[in-house]
Order: sequence, then C-alpha cells, then structure tokens
Amino acid sequence: NHRSKWQKNREKEINQLGQILNT
Repeated sequence: NHRSKWQKNREKEINQLGQILNT
C-alpha cells in the first residue's frame, strides 16, 4: 500500500512538529 507509506511519513512529520510545539 503506497498510501500507508505517505501516511507513515506524514505521521512522522506531525510527531516531530508536535514535539517542537510541546517543548
């Protein structure tokens, strides 16, 4: 599933952004 690929990548980016905002 190529969709899962971009979805996982998106989740990673969101997680990173969330961490920065949380800091």
